[in-house]
Amino acid sequence: MPAPFQAKLIEALEREAEFPPHRLVLDRGRPFDPRTLPEGVELGRRKCCFANAWRVAKAGEGELAYVEGYTLHAGMPEWLARHAWCVDRQGRVGDPTWGADRPLPLAYRGIELPLDAAEPYAYEFSVGTLEGVGEELPALLARL
Repeated sequence: MPAPFQAKLIEALEREAEFPPHRLVLDRGRPFDPRTLPEGVELGRRKCCFANAWRVAKAGEGELAYVEGYTLHAGMPEWLARHAWCVDRQGRVGDPTWGADRPLPLAYRGIELPLDAAEPYAYEFSVGTLEGVGEELPALLARL
């Protein structure tokens, strides 16, 4: 894992830790290694990561988990990007939004979420579950 990029991601989360989703991912999230999209998984629409990842995880029939959190990208190492991706049972990233002709993030940190909890926020151009649930965040946390 590119440790310097994970450290920068944690620093960026700490700078904004007063925001509940950032604090949650900082405290309860885990790092993930960037990895190209597995063969056979279709790359989704840009800026629609929550819908893309949910669709791929749902189609994976339990083989893939849905993850939300934050990433760092080349050229913007101080800027947190909220993002969603999938992981397999070995914790390997399958990112249906970045890859192929789109450079992968330098670092990922996130939390696996139940598909049914994420479904209401899995639409194009969504802000995602962690930011979308608002005051329902404690109820979501109780399910994790």
